[in-house]
Amino acid sequence: MFLTYGLGMNDIVKNQSDSTRIEIFSVTGLKRVTYFQGQILTDGIFREEQEYILNKLRQLNRAALDVGIIKGLTLTCNENNVSIGAGFAMDIAGHIIELKTPCSIEIPGKESFWDVFIQYVEETVEEPLPDWDMFTNPKEYSRIQESVKIWIQKALSTEVAENTDESIYLGRIARELENCYVVMKSSSQ
Repeated sequence: MFLTYGLGMNDIVKNQSDSTRIEIFSVTGLKRVTYFQGQILTDGIFREEQEYILNKLRQLNRAALDVGIIKGLTLTCNENNVSIGAGFAMDIAGHIIELKTPCSIEIPGKESFWDVFIQYVEETVEEPLPDWDMFTNPKEYSRIQESVKIWIQKALSTEVAENTDESIYLGRIARELENCYVVMKSSSQ
């Protein structure tokens, strides 16, 4: 008889032949590249290894840190602008989001409430060197640029906005005539 309560779909239960021990192996889904003498190393193998390392790092981030603001990213207002201080956050996927220098966004309108968000973004950049043979090899980019996207959106209700799968909620600001002020901060601040 096997005890299977609480096991995941990918868990493997092995019963030893003497029935004195039951082992449970949890399959995480991550596979590591292993190298051997004479192996042909392709770009796919290096990408797979890089993806493994990034996934392990994000796994560690999710285990050690809470999703949301880690440090800084404070909101301040003056007249028509909201300023976001430098700091760190982590999204639900385990990406660390770093705003290295403070920035500000102009607040449109005269009377309104706005929610402020930050998001991790990746994009491929830097085309290959000029001597790249584009006839035999498809166009490939040589780098992935990590960056931060910050935006404000009009508050849809009086309810507090929340983090999404892709973005971190920093807080709500109010604009009344010529004044601006922070109404609420993210619960992780």
